[in-house]
Amino acid sequence: MISMKVHGMHCGGCAGKVKRAVNELDKSAHIQIDVKSGQVEVQSTHPAEEIVKIINACC
Repeated sequence: MISMKVHGMHCGGCAGKVKRAVNELDKSAHIQIDVKSGQVEVQSTHPAEEIVKIINACC
């Protein structure tokens, strides 16, 4: 599982962008986002570096 803090994620729209981006890479990924804290957790079979890169690109 990948757990990271995403700086600049302040609303549901941002969270939606993160979810869509990760789902484009891995449709079976499990994603939990806490907008208030900026915390994102992703469970995926893809390498962590790819997931982090995708998330950083959308925020």
